Amino acid sequence: MDSHCLLKMFKLHQILINCDLSSKLVLIVLFLCVCLYHWRRRSLYVFSWKSDGPWGLPIIGNTLLLTRSRIKIFKKLHEVHLQYRSKGSKLFKVWFGPELHVALLDPKTIFVALNQNLKKAKSYDLIDESLHAGIFVNSNITQWRASRKTINGVFSFAVLKRYVRIFHSVALILVSKWQQRAESGASFNPEEDINLATFDMVMVNTLGLNPKAQQNPDGQEFMHHFERVLEMGMRRMFNIHLHSDFIYRLSGLKAQTKFSANYLMNASKNSLNIIRNRRAKEIGNLRTSEKVGSADILKKNEPIKDLDQGVVIPKVVDEAPAKSFAELLMENPNYSEEDDIELISQMITIIGAGQDTTKSSNMATLILLALHPDVQDKVQEELDLILGPDPNSCPSYEDLGKLDYLEMVIKESLRMFPTGLFLARSVDEDCDLGDGHILPAGAQIFVSMYSLHRDPTYYPCPDSFDPTRWTPEAVAQRPANCFIPFSTGARNCIGAKYAMLAMKTFLADVLRSYRILPTEECASMDDVGFDIQMTIKMNDNCKIRLKKRYTGEIHA
Repeated sequence: MDSHCLLKMFKLHQILINCDLSSKLVLIVLFLCVCLYHWRRRSLYVFSWKSDGPWGLPIIGNTLLLTRSRIKIFKKLHEVHLQYRSKGSKLFKVWFGPELHVALLDPKTIFVALNQNLKKAKSYDLIDESLHAGIFVNSNITQWRASRKTINGVFSFAVLKRYVRIFHSVALILVSKWQQRAESGASFNPEEDINLATFDMVMVNTLGLNPKAQQNPDGQEFMHHFERVLEMGMRRMFNIHLHSDFIYRLSGLKAQTKFSANYLMNASKNSLNIIRNRRAKEIGNLRTSEKVGSADILKKNEPIKDLDQGVVIPKVVDEAPAKSFAELLMENPNYSEEDDIELISQMITIIGAGQDTTKSSNMATLILLALHPDVQDKVQEELDLILGPDPNSCPSYEDLGKLDYLEMVIKESLRMFPTGLFLARSVDEDCDLGDGHILPAGAQIFVSMYSLHRDPTYYPCPDSFDPTRWTPEAVAQRPANCFIPFSTGARNCIGAKYAMLAMKTFLADVLRSYRILPTEECASMDDVGFDIQMTIKMNDNCKIRLKKRYTGEIHA
């Protein structure tokens, strides 16, 4: 023990001697509380001491990492992932203040950990509570199991098969809009157009109402408010000072989030009321309703203001030709209006997850095809052979299943640019990973899908775009869980088949209509960059040009 420590102990001793009895008791109680706190967390400290991980400061650990921009945080964690993976490590640890976070690197370890720990990480609590009952962010496992069981039915083969025509009709509107872009030959960033088209698709399929966001600015409000809720959640996650509810309220961000969350709730309630009136009309028992969202809305096609919340409800037009997810769930004989709040949370999260992930993947795939004309040639040959060259013809569910090469391209796009960049869970009980590691209760685990998908152990030349990685022979040589764009284990993404079907339909219609060309702004893979939101967002310079393949009329 050095002289400096002895001097500190002597000073502490002097303080205790000079204190009165009550002060001494307070100090002793505080000391014992601190000791008890750390004793209960001893398994976290032991695990941390035995595990690899970057050096951190006392008390705050690696928290300074969170002072960087999102993309710099992400790139640093990716660098650390590859560093420890190259050493043969299956995990590494970081401390963010008192929280131990364990990054999992090995596919088998990842599957075991995610399958045994279903509770979402504490970081998800920073997203507005309006989404907490949703199936994707719900931390109540009992509630999540019940919701998952109920929602499984609406993602069945019989239901998904009927949505192909909806995907096709919405995609044709985009194809028609892009004719002027093809004629001009100018470069453009397609993200916003893809975003609106995908939003129309998912709104029709989820709530049974088409906002026509591609043609009608009023129909875009729901999408913008949802994006704001997610953006506020991401700001809180990546800014340590905003983790405090007091500071979050003081910053004004909570009020902005709450306004958008109220909009989402009221717009969704409006949609459910429309569905109820429609169902009542179908059985010949239509009741006049004074609530926002009566059948008159469909006739007047006017925005409605909810006076209690000060929220403008978007115009809603065009009923869906097939039953939506909400309609199917409301047909459950046990469903009542008391279940509306939970259903709304489910629908909002399904809309957000379906729209954001599908949009991001379609965007990345078009950029990659523009930069790899040989791959695009093969995709278009397959489309012409199986679907025919006319984009007006709606592909059948069965024909979409035959597009093997297009599916390989989509998977390679998802490998390089997974829409969800990371997964995070809480460990409530000690978890044996089966490889000599036991995750201690109280730890937070996270998986970087981006880093896993670019691990050279499984993907040689991981930064190269190569759809042949997805031939049956190549896939058989890799561990099952080294590709998890839709998560893995019991809490994997319930909408994976929906997303793949939507992406195939969209890309098939676009690629039968146009040749995708590179631009000066995005001329090589070195120019392809992205930023971090709740999902991946390609940079503004990621632009394309279009050349017509189909010269006939588009019947949008």
